[in-house]
Amino acid sequence: MKSASMYGVLQIAVVLGLLPVGQGCAAHLISDYDPYLDQHAADRIDAFISKMEASSGKPEGTYANNAAFYADASAELGTLKARAQTAEKSELVVKSLDLIAADVQRLAEVHKKGGDAGLPVLIGDSARVPFQVQFESFYKLEAALRRGQ
Repeated sequence: MKSASMYGVLQIAVVLGLLPVGQGCAAHLISDYDPYLDQHAADRIDAFISKMEASSGKPEGTYANNAAFYADASAELGTLKARAQTAEKSELVVKSLDLIAADVQRLAEVHKKGGDAGLPVLIGDSARVPFQVQFESFYKLEAALRRGQ
């Protein structure tokens, strides 16, 4: 009888001893905030679209004269993705960067199809929308990470 009650006391002690630990630990379901990702994700894309709108129909607006931008943007997004992948639980951040990279590739394809006319002005406005949506989602995610949520 004494051993059964002692076992019960030990069970209670273990449960009570672990309870504060469990309550004090929040489940961490996503990677920590990375200020580098936050600062480098969208620095140049909107400015590039504006520049292409201003140079639409001019030689400086052709895809051939701006192919380096797409290569640089893809490389930068690849670097950001590689950086994000090193963090645990970074799937949402990586997915967001993948969506932005896909938008860059779609913009490059439209720009190529523009030939000597470059990126048509009318497409410039509609090209901003996917980037705005993706970057807004990305920045909301980064803001939540910054707050530790």
